[in-house]
Amino acid sequence: MTNEQSQRKSALDIFVVLALVITFLLRYAPFLASHLLFGPFTDNVHIYGPIFSEVSRLAAAGAVPYYLPNIGTGFPVF
Repeated sequence: MTNEQSQRKSALDIFVVLALVITFLLRYAPFLASHLLFGPFTDNVHIYGPIFSEVSRLAAAGAVPYYLPNIGTGFPVF
């Protein structure tokens, strides 16, 4: 590979990476600036919120939360 081909390839790589970053920012900038939770369905926040809260509470207390007996009939955490 000659030096000219290498420069052309690196310029193309830089252009592609820059185009991907700009596309990502144009698509997700409003969401990232809103500080909202993301989920494909609204129910995810109501279902997983208490589970994550309980796991966080147990972890902050020094326990390793492998199983949550207080949620429903028990919930294994993997």
